[in-house]
Amino acid sequence: MRVISGRCIKDGKRQFNYRACVVILNDNKILAMTDENAPYYYLVGGKAELHETAENVVLREIKEEMNIDAEIVRFGFAKIFLPKR
Repeated sequence: MRVISGRCIKDGKRQFNYRACVVILNDNKILAMTDENAPYYYLVGGKAELHETAENVVLREIKEEMNIDAEIVRFGFAKIFLPKR
């Protein structure tokens, strides 16, 4: 049975999450985030809603996480990571 929610697709034991992130450059520096729950740095981004484009995901996440209205200057690339079976 396949269950589709706003942010993931579940099929039995398997789950697929569609995520997008953005590299923000300023003065040749990359903006990375961290918080009290993460012992590492990460790029701004998050899970997509159903039918949401990668561009819309990153714009929404920038607004939610940084309270900035941004624009995409250049869309780079998309890469899909599939789990090993």
